[in-house]
Amino acid sequence: MAVAAPSVISMWFDADERGFPMGIWATWMPLAITIIFNVAHPIESLSGWRGVWQFSAALAGLAFLIYFLVVDAPQ
Repeated sequence: MAVAAPSVISMWFDADERGFPMGIWATWMPLAITIIFNVAHPIESLSGWRGVWQFSAALAGLAFLIYFLVVDAPQ
């Protein structure tokens, strides 16, 4: 997603309109860090380090599914 999102944004928005969508996209790293820092300890307490990896994999799978269902190339 980190590589594909700028290309998709470039397809969907004209050059003069890309600033805001790119700004929203750029929040993915701080948002991901905030989420994992807040949920890793409770998950690890319940199911060990593998649970954190499984949660991360499930979240990545969900992101891919949403991308697959929502994103379409413009005409």
